[in-house]
Amino acid sequence: QTPRPSFLARCIMRVLSALALFPVVSGHGTADAGVTSGWHRPEALDVDTEVVEYSVGDFVMEGWLAKPKGVASPTKGVLVAHQWMGLGEYEKMRAEEMAKHGYAALALDVYGKGTRCTDFDCARSTMQASSDAAVIRPRIAAALTELKKHAPEDKLVGMGYCFGGRMMMELARFPGKGASEGATLQAVASFHGSYSPFAENEVAAEGTIVTDVQIHHASGDGFEGLRTVEDEIIKGVNGTDTVWESAHYWETAHGWTEPGAAIYSEREAIESHASMLAFFSHSLGLPVPTCEAASENTTTVAPAGETANSAGQLATGAAALALMWRL
Repeated sequence: QTPRPSFLARCIMRVLSALALFPVVSGHGTADAGVTSGWHRPEALDVDTEVVEYSVGDFVMEGWLAKPKGVASPTKGVLVAHQWMGLGEYEKMRAEEMAKHGYAALALDVYGKGTRCTDFDCARSTMQASSDAAVIRPRIAAALTELKKHAPEDKLVGMGYCFGGRMMMELARFPGKGASEGATLQAVASFHGSYSPFAENEVAAEGTIVTDVQIHHASGDGFEGLRTVEDEIIKGVNGTDTVWESAHYWETAHGWTEPGAAIYSEREAIESHASMLAFFSHSLGLPVPTCEAASENTTTVAPAGETANSAGQLATGAAALALMWRL
């Protein structure tokens, strides 16, 4: 019979278990897409926007659709997946940026119409309630169905932040089924995302990932989860011509792309999105955006405590530089 650990040993094990869970509970740090600071996206770019509703049964969701000005049927589309606070100003800004680059951009909503969190307790509980595979997969699929109304099915990509990055990995893992039912994305990009599958231990089978994958990872999130998903991707793309890459951003905190949060890292945020645009263009078989286009279409954003004008001046130059690095 195995001897029972001593009281001291049991206490140590409990402390170690609590420490192991700490990153999971506190990993979001101050990342909230600017919700608690009252950040608002800058004045809209010259694009068309509208609220769109779609549903799964009686569950109604409310997304934000942005299109190039005056273009009824764009030639490419992108799904923008929100972080744990729910669809807000940040995702709307990113959708408008993508519309300026010619995309029909749908910022999806998996929390439901009227459910937008303003504090971490709400975000934590709502994200957990939405994370069951049987719940979230049809909600993502419904958003994808909505996006297909506005762009060709064979020219679709996706991008997501935090919780939304996890949604992107779900779309890449299981093409043509579950969250991807009805369409297989050409490429996805995850920013400071989580990577675990929504169904426990249900990972991509060897040679089944046909969606190009780009990961933008914060060093502040640690590397264990990243290594695990990289190993999964390596196996998943084996024998295919799928392209994947991951970039690590040193000394960045979770949520570093969010200008409304104190942990915003401007250079890295701009560089990563410029890289994503080039990656998407390659995956879609389209010309890579020029440095001039990236500069012109960069939203003027200001982190907490800075003016939009000063941040915008930095953003314009950095966007061009980021694409020159990439090319």
